[in-house]
Amino acid sequence: MPSISLSLHVSETDLEGRYRRLQRCWMGFWLLLMAVSWRLWMPPAEFPAVPFAPPFVVPPALEWGLLAAVVGAVLFGIVANTARRLSLAMVLFVAAAAALVTLNQHRLQPWFYQAMLLGLLFASNDSRRGLPLMRWLAIGVYLYSSLGKFDFQFLHTVGQQFLDTTCGLVGLDATQWSEPWRLGATTLFPAVELLVAIGLMIRPTRLLAAVLGIAMHACTIVLLSPIGLGHQPGVLVWNAAMGMQLALLFMRPRMAPRVIDTPPTETVTSRRILSPLVGLVAIGLAMLLPLAERTGYWDHWTSWALYSPHNSRVSVQVHASAAGRLPPSIVTCLSPPDETGWRNMDLDRWSIESVGVPNYPQARFQLGVAIGLIQCYGLERQARIRLRGVADRWTGRRDNHFAAGKMQWEAAADQFWLNAEPRPCTASHRPPRPR
Repeated sequence: MPSISLSLHVSETDLEGRYRRLQRCWMGFWLLLMAVSWRLWMPPAEFPAVPFAPPFVVPPALEWGLLAAVVGAVLFGIVANTARRLSLAMVLFVAAAAALVTLNQHRLQPWFYQAMLLGLLFASNDSRRGLPLMRWLAIGVYLYSSLGKFDFQFLHTVGQQFLDTTCGLVGLDATQWSEPWRLGATTLFPAVELLVAIGLMIRPTRLLAAVLGIAMHACTIVLLSPIGLGHQPGVLVWNAAMGMQLALLFMRPRMAPRVIDTPPTETVTSRRILSPLVGLVAIGLAMLLPLAERTGYWDHWTSWALYSPHNSRVSVQVHASAAGRLPPSIVTCLSPPDETGWRNMDLDRWSIESVGVPNYPQARFQLGVAIGLIQCYGLERQARIRLRGVADRWTGRRDNHFAAGKMQWEAAADQFWLNAEPRPCTASHRPPRPR
């Protein structure tokens, strides 16, 4: 029976060379990902920012400085020629990145969360421990991402969209299939991802699983590209980066293996700023905490619930009588009014058009966005909020309740352990109130 390798040490030559190539490749992709999502990293403009800390007025110079520190640290990490300098660069990167995320939860994109984890790993561990930990983090991403899609919501919504688009790209019409066939075909999406995760755990099947994973990422890029669903460029770049990681981390040919029985003359702790335990604990927690995602104690994106629409969420309705207070860029995100005059606000569309990235899939954050919209444009009496809980895995049902008025919004925000209040609206975005 194939054995599952749990060892933290590997016995391959050129470990440091491979580790360094992976580090530089990832850092290059981090810069590219920040470039294609550049509006997210600027001081917030129209789209409300919801911090993790209690909200306060943030000087734009602070965010510009943190952004410069992140970019500078990554560039320094790419050219660093000693382990200690690389460690210093990564500590600076993680610190500045964490500060940017603290000021705006929206910045906790899944790839940026992964970048901070890898930054801690690069700052604390050499190749003997770092490469195996990178492997387990990669396996965790595929494992939790696949499990999140074995879900009523994915199989009946996003998965159906994936199926129709995929079949359309190859000249098939899946809309004519029966429902059991459609559900079965949709299940193949998470099944392939789960197969990749399991295959990467088992040494004899790693090469095959890596090839399958690279093919999966290539197909995903086509599916989400302009010829498919036309999603944002960030997701295409991240899929390319994950394919690169599979090639360098799991497909490198083994050469004259030798077992490393003794530690190098220069210890890891003397070469790096952080203890190896830091990276081990960070990756360990990243592997365990997603188990709490469905209970609401850990966020959906940090649990690798990618393209899995079971997440908690918030919807906003604005009365047609107040639409004149909103700028055209927001009005375009409103649906036509219903028979009572209420118009639904598409927060996802607003996020993509304003910031260039998807809305953070968490009711806590989206409630803050809704409150920010209401406060900035004086909609206290012309808007209402609907909070929707995590969907049941088997039925897709959610808990729902409405909140109208400041007292109910504040009570809803107090339910969350972390902050759900937006940063103060700037004067330049606050329209004059009607007399």
